[in-house]
Amino acid sequence: MTHHRAFLPSLVTVALISLASPAVSLAQPQEQVDQAQATAAPTPTLPPAFQFGSYGNIQFGTDLQGKTGRQTNVTSRGPRLIEPSYQELHFRYRLLVPANEIGTKAKLVTTIALGQEAFHYTGEFDVSLALRNMFVQVDDLFWKDFGVWVGSRMYRGDDIYLLDYWPLDNLNTLGGGFSLKVEKLEIAAHVGVNRLDNDYQLQIIESPSHDTIGAVSDALLDRQRSIVSLRLTYPLVDTGLARLYVERHDLPSGEKNEPTSGAVYAWPRDSGWVVGAQLKGWTGDGLSGSLWLKFGAGLGAYGEMTTPFGLALDRKAADAKLFTAAFSGTLEKSRFAIPLAAYVSLFRDASGLENNARDYEEVVVNLRPTVFLHKQFHLALDASYQLRAPHTFSDDGKTPVRAQVVQFGLMPSFVPSADGFMGRPTIRAIYAIRLLNADARQALYGSADERIDRKVDHFLGLSAEWWFNVD
Repeated sequence: MTHHRAFLPSLVTVALISLASPAVSLAQPQEQVDQAQATAAPTPTLPPAFQFGSYGNIQFGTDLQGKTGRQTNVTSRGPRLIEPSYQELHFRYRLLVPANEIGTKAKLVTTIALGQEAFHYTGEFDVSLALRNMFVQVDDLFWKDFGVWVGSRMYRGDDIYLLDYWPLDNLNTLGGGFSLKVEKLEIAAHVGVNRLDNDYQLQIIESPSHDTIGAVSDALLDRQRSIVSLRLTYPLVDTGLARLYVERHDLPSGEKNEPTSGAVYAWPRDSGWVVGAQLKGWTGDGLSGSLWLKFGAGLGAYGEMTTPFGLALDRKAADAKLFTAAFSGTLEKSRFAIPLAAYVSLFRDASGLENNARDYEEVVVNLRPTVFLHKQFHLALDASYQLRAPHTFSDDGKTPVRAQVVQFGLMPSFVPSADGFMGRPTIRAIYAIRLLNADARQALYGSADERIDRKVDHFLGLSAEWWFNVD
C-alpha cells in the first residue's frame, strides 16, 4: 500500500501539468509529424526464434515406351534436367540474439533429408532418411566476425546449379571449425572425422563376454579418418573474389580378420590431400561467373565418403590422382537468361595399371537459354553433352571406349515468385530426347534390358522444385 499512496500524487501532478501546458502535439502540423516519424530511428526487427526452410524437387515421367523415365548420365555429374526426387527440411532455432543486433549470436541447425521414391508410387510405407545437418554455430564470439561451430554438417562453398555439383569445397563432416575476418580476408578452418560402415574402416565381431552370459560386440577394425580443411577468401575490387582451399586426409593403420580362414589382413596408414582455387566475378548488368581448379592425391582423390578402389600393391591410395576444372556463368537480362556450365575431370587410381577401366577422363557441357515470356512463365531449351572415356577398349580390343550422350530438353515453367531464372518455387513440364552411342548404352544397361539397342531415348514428365530459408 505504501507504493500505491506514493504513486497517486505523482500521477495527479503529471495530469495537472499536462492540462496546464499548451497542446503542442495537437496543434503540430501533420507534415512535421510525418517528418519526425520518418527521421526517427527504426525499431530493430529480429528474425523469429524458430525458422523453417526447405529445398526439394519431385519429378515423374515416362520414356514413352511404357517404362519409367530415368536419367541417362554416363558421367559423375550429369545435367540437372531429369533427376530423382529429393527433399531437405531445415530447422533453425535462434538461441540468443540481443535486441540491438550487436553481440554474440547462436543458432541450432538441423536438416533432415528424404530421398528416392514416394509412397504413392511404390506402395511401400517407408522412407529413406538422412541427417544432413545437426550443429550449433556461435557468431560474433568475443569480437565481431569471429564464429565457431561444432556438429555434423554439409560444409561447402559455391555450386554449379545446372549440374548439381560443388567442384571444390564440399565436405560431409562430423567435426568443428571457426571463421574469422581480418580486414578483408575471410578465414575458415575445420577439422572433422568419419568412419564409414564397411570393412575398409570398420569390422565388428561377436566375442564371448567375461562378465555375463552371451556375447559382446568388439570393434576389431576401427579406422577413423580425420579431415582438416582451410579456406581463404579475398575480395577483388567490388565485383569479385578469389578463394584458395586445401584439405588434408589421414587414416590410421588397422587389421581386418577373415572369419572363415582366420587370416589377418593389415591396412597400412594412408593419407591424401586436395588443393584448389576459385575465381568469382559479377557485374551490374546481369553477368556473373565462377572458375574452379582442383587437384587431389591419395585419399583426397576419391573424396571423403568413398572407399578407395584400385589400390597399389602396398594397399595404399597414395598414387591416386584427380584434376578438375569447372566453369559456371550466367547472363541474365529482363527478358532472358543464358546459363552455361561445364567441367572436365581426369582421374587415375592408385594401381598404376595400364588399360585400366577405373582410370578415366570425362567432360560435361550444359547450356540452358531461357526466355521470360512473362514474369511468371518461362520457356527453356536445355542442351548438354556428356563424354566419359575410361582407359579400356571395346570388344574388338582396338577401339577405345567413349561413352557419349547428347541431350536436348524443352522446359516450359511457371514461376509464381517472378524472380527470374533462379526464382523458386517452379513447376515445369519437361520433354527430353537423348542420343546414346553404343558405349553409353553398355555403360547404363545390362544385356537383358531392351534399351541396350535403343539409340534414341525419350523423357516426358512434370517436376516441381523449391527452396526457401536455405543458407
